[in-house]
Amino acid sequence: MINPKIEFCMLNLERRDGSKKARQMIERDLHIETTAYGCMTNCHQCAKSLYAVVNGEYVYADTSDQLVEKIYQQLEVEPVR
Repeated sequence: MINPKIEFCMLNLERRDGSKKARQMIERDLHIETTAYGCMTNCHQCAKSLYAVVNGEYVYADTSDQLVEKIYQQLEVEPVR
């Protein structure tokens, strides 16, 4: 079975209210792989909100808790690609 892959932007992870907490919560799930890239060329959205890429689909949120919730919602829609 292939594990779902969640990608994060390093710049977004380092925001003061960033997605770092969300990534840490997601990493507790041993059935999900996470990766961080230096820049994902999504700068306009990166400056405005937290985000992750779930199996190729962008997911945006205002808080870490919301981001985790939306990541899991997206995994229900697109389990693995």
